[in-house]
Parts: sequence; structure tokens; C-alpha cells
Amino acid sequence: MVREAKQDELHEILELYLYLHEDSLPELTEHLTKTWNQIMNDKNHHIIVNEIDSKIVSSCVCVIIPNLTRNVRPYAFIENVVTHSDYRGKGYATQCLDYAKILAMKQNCYKIMLLTGSKEKSTLDFYQKAGYNSTDKTAFIVWLDKETEEVLSTSPEKITLCGDNCLCCPRYLAATDEELSSTAELWFRVGWRDHIVSIEEIRCTGCSSHKTCTYGLVECTKEHNVEKCSQCTEFPCIKINKMLNKSFQDKEKCKKICNEKEYKMLADSFFNKEENLRK
Repeated sequence: MVREAKQDELHEILELYLYLHEDSLPELTEHLTKTWNQIMNDKNHHIIVNEIDSKIVSSCVCVIIPNLTRNVRPYAFIENVVTHSDYRGKGYATQCLDYAKILAMKQNCYKIMLLTGSKEKSTLDFYQKAGYNSTDKTAFIVWLDKETEEVLSTSPEKITLCGDNCLCCPRYLAATDEELSSTAELWFRVGWRDHIVSIEEIRCTGCSSHKTCTYGLVECTKEHNVEKCSQCTEFPCIKINKMLNKSFQDKEKCKKICNEKEYKMLADSFFNKEENLRK
């Protein structure tokens, strides 16, 4: 039976992915659980499974992507096509792809795309028999793991006037309302807000948008006509020393309140101020 995955089937899906390109089951972390819930709650993200004798033996992912071209019609993307090794050659993956095609049609998609890293003729023939061709489009891909590390190490740093690192800050990085809500709760817990503020208030709009700076640094740099405090002849001044002392107090407080993951995130974001300011 071909259907969409259910909320309680995470472990079965992960076990099936061992026949894709995974070599071990991931640890059941908060991040994994959060990602699974996000997928389950996303109306455009579909994990399609084929169940045989109460066992999930094949699967694919179909993501519907809203689009502004082609008369505002969406398109679909297929990923993670996999079948358990004991059940291959029986048409189960084809049934998953057929289900995805019908799903895309119902959503008025104008095309479905997929990529495969395989050069095996049998695999390429499989996709062609399922209705996909490799002639209409040319695919390009960038693997981001290594490139991300290189880019972040060489790209202009996003260090604020007070020495915070935007590239690690949960407010700066938050991409969803859920992440912003979680950040607002954390800010309250560590004492940076006296209540859990709205997502609009916790959303980062940049230091330059603030009417006032907590430490008076925005106004001070304008007065001294410098871009950052380390360029000032008075650096480190009383304001900087006061800020660093407050940061040390916050650091010690966060050690007691936060879990390991939260503390590392806040430490990378806010507790390397002096080192960042001197760069």
C-alpha cells in the first residue's frame, strides 16, 4: 500500500535510509525530532512510503515548491528514492513515484524534477521508464558542507559594534516563527527580557535600526567618526569595559541556566566580545 508517512514512523524511515546513502542511524536528538515534526507539519513536504506486510520497504520524498512563473503554478522535486535491498525489482519504488506524480498533478504542478548521483544504467533506465528524461534540462549541483566552511572562514565577518557574532546568533539566524518563539523564550530565561516577547520584537533588524544602543556604542562611533570601536583612539574605553564586565556576568549566568547546546550557541554569539573587537 502506497501512502504518506505517519507521525510515529520516524524510526522506520531512518532504518530504510540505511539502504540509501546513510551508514548508521542518527542519534535521536532534539534537532532530529524538531526536523521530523517540521516535515510532518509542512503541507508541501510529502514523505511517500510503500508498505508491504506491515513493513515500509520503499519510499521517496516529494516537495511541492510554490512558484511565480508558469502562470503561478508550482513544481515538484523528488528526493530520497530508496527501496530495501530485499524488495528491489518488484516495482515498489515506481509505485511511490507514481503516487508522487498524482500528488503533483492534484497540486497543479507543471513539472517534476529529480536528481540521481548514480551512473548505473539500470538506475537511469528505471527513472526513464518512470517517465523522467535527462535531455530537457542540464543539472548542476554544489555540495555545501565543505564550501560552507570555506565561505564562512573567508567571508566578511558579521561582527557587531559590541563584538557579537551575527553568524552564530539565534535571533539573526532564525528563519521561522517557531525558531523566533524559541529564541524569545530563551531570552526570557536568561534574563535578557522581563517577559516572553512577540516574534516581531525578538526578530533581528540589525544594530543600525536601533534608536538607541544598550552600551551607547552606535552613537559613540558616529561621534568619533569610526566604523568600529577598535579604530577609536580611546579604545578600550569605559563603555567597552562596562560592556565586557556585563558580558562576563551573563556568561556565568548562562552556564547555570542553559543546556549544553544553548550555552554553546550563546557563547559563540556573545561571549567572545573582546577577541572579536580586537580583530
